[in-house]
Order: sequence, then structure tokens, then C-alpha cells
Amino acid sequence: MQDRSLTGQLHHLLRTAFARWLEHRYRVLFCTLLLTLIGFPLLATLGFDQTPMTVLLAVSLGAALVGMRSRHLSHLLLIVLLAMLTVRVLAGSVNWHSVIAISTVALVVLGFVAGIDAVRVAMSSTRVSAELLFAALSVYLLVGILFAMLHCSVAALWHDAYFLPEGGRLLLPAGIYFSFITQTTVGYGDVVPKSDLARGLAMVQAIAGQLYLAVMVARLVGLYMSGQKEGNP
Repeated sequence: MQDRSLTGQLHHLLRTAFARWLEHRYRVLFCTLLLTLIGFPLLATLGFDQTPMTVLLAVSLGAALVGMRSRHLSHLLLIVLLAMLTVRVLAGSVNWHSVIAISTVALVVLGFVAGIDAVRVAMSSTRVSAELLFAALSVYLLVGILFAMLHCSVAALWHDAYFLPEGGRLLLPAGIYFSFITQTTVGYGDVVPKSDLARGLAMVQAIAGQLYLAVMVARLVGLYMSGQKEGNP
């Protein structure tokens, strides 16, 4: 009886913790994405390989996929995420660049599904809240990281798709740098897309980044103004 009581209490505790996490999941997602962006250059500077970076990305994608509206779809996507990560790690151990690139593209597709779900939450909200702001910010960071993975996949399949001042292939640390420089339309010019596909990706990312900011800011301002009107009749 005591064992059943302890099991029931543990089950209740886990359910409560999961419910609290779901309530603040976009806050958690924003923190994991921010940690990923901070961790990438630090790990690269310290000389680590891409394995810890892949783990950080996996945590971010997992946080984005858990808690979607459809629980069955969420579980299915998490299984696909684990499968693609396993394939990517195994391919990385034998330097099978084409398989790494294909599995990375699959991970990017999963990330965009999670981003679409976050945008749905942001666009369907009826009032400005902290969770809404974290959802909107998370989408912007997630898109930048996903495009970084796409740029690196293109560079892995076509070695001359990007020009780097130090030469070599475009790896994830430099890919994330180039992605956010492109998304914010700063464009320092030290990493240059050379192929038509690479230029097309950069163009789509720059346009998507600016359109997202324009639409989301207008949405947030509209919600705030409508809330002000309701509070001051």
C-alpha cells in the first residue's frame, strides 16, 4: 500500500511539473535557444567538436516540439527527432557528409513545424502576455538557427557554395553567425554565398526575417491597443 501511495504521489508530482512546464514552455524554449546561441561560439573557441553543439540543438528542437496542440503529432515528431539525431551522429562518426546533410534537412523540417505551431499560438492570442512575447521571440531565434543548419547542409553537399575568408567548409558556428547576419540584413560580407541555391536561401531568409518582424510587431501593437481600449471604455 505504501509503495502504491509513493508511486501515486510521484505520478502526481510529475503531472504537476509537466503542467507547469507546458504553461511556460515558450519561456523555456527561448532560454534553450539563447543558450544554444551563446554556447556555439564558446564551444568552438574552446576547441570542442560539433557533438555538444548538436546536443544543444536537439534540446532546443525537443523543447519546441513537446506540448504541441496535437499530442500524438508531438510524440511522433519527437520519435522522428531522435531517429534523425541518431542517424546524424552515426554518419558523423564516419564522415558521411551527404547523410549528415540529409538528416540535418529533416531536423530543419521538424524545427519549422515547431515554429509554425509557435506562430499559431502568437497569432491566435487575444491579449499580450509574457508567454506570447517569448513565443514570438523564440520563433525569430528558431528560424535563424534552422536556416543556419540549411546553409551548412548546402555547404556540405556543394563545397564551393559559400566563400569563407579562411577557406574550408561552412560549419555550424560560422553558419549560425552568417544566418543571423543575413536575417538581420546586416551583411558584413566576410561569408559570401556563391551558388544560386546559397544566394536564394540567403534572400529568402532576409525577406522572411523582415516580414516576420513587421507582421509580429503589428500584431503585438494591435493586441496591446485593443487591450487598452477594453480597459479604458
